[in-house]
Amino acid sequence: MNLPILGHRWPIALGGVVLAALLSWAILFSPLLTVRSVRVLGAPAGDAATIIAAADVPPGVTLIHVDIKGIEQRVAVVPRVATVTVRRDWPAALVIVVTERAAIGVVASGSRFQEIDSGGVVFGIPGPRPAGLVLVSATGAARQAVAAALAELPLAIYSRVDSALATTGDDVTFKLRSAQTIVWGSADNGPAKSTVLVALMARVKAHHYDVSAP
Repeated sequence: MNLPILGHRWPIALGGVVLAALLSWAILFSPLLTVRSVRVLGAPAGDAATIIAAADVPPGVTLIHVDIKGIEQRVAVVPRVATVTVRRDWPAALVIVVTERAAIGVVASGSRFQEIDSGGVVFGIPGPRPAGLVLVSATGAARQAVAAALAELPLAIYSRVDSALATTGDDVTFKLRSAQTIVWGSADNGPAKSTVLVALMARVKAHHYDVSAP
């Protein structure tokens, strides 16, 4: 008595299989889901063009076949990029979200200059020294210590610093435009050193300040 009922279910089941197959084909191969645009969020237009070029999205690739991890790895190599995340925006767009490095100082590159971030990473195209950025004379771990120390300085004091130098990670020194010097020492205890320095400079007029052991 149940056989006729089961028989009527076959067309419905077959239709579901066909629909699933069509959907799979559309997602995997349909030209309607081919990547037609790549957008960059978090970067100005000039940098966005560099990022899109680095992403190197293959022409004609469908969105489902995009190698997300591969694109993230290629974009991460762009010096100005600090972090990158790539996502699909259906039906046919790819979105690259980046965080760019913020300059904390500059280092000399021949007769020109390049920016460094708070981690001491060098980035950007060599050019004239940007106004308002501290000139850093240090390499390797010493440069990292200088960059970390600069990031701890209050803006009111940072704006007075002309240059910073270190030969190791423990002898960071700042030179102010007024010819005063600040011995910072290592990158340790940055907040405490900053607090002591602000108090000292507000109360004592000196040529030399030492906050290496706050």
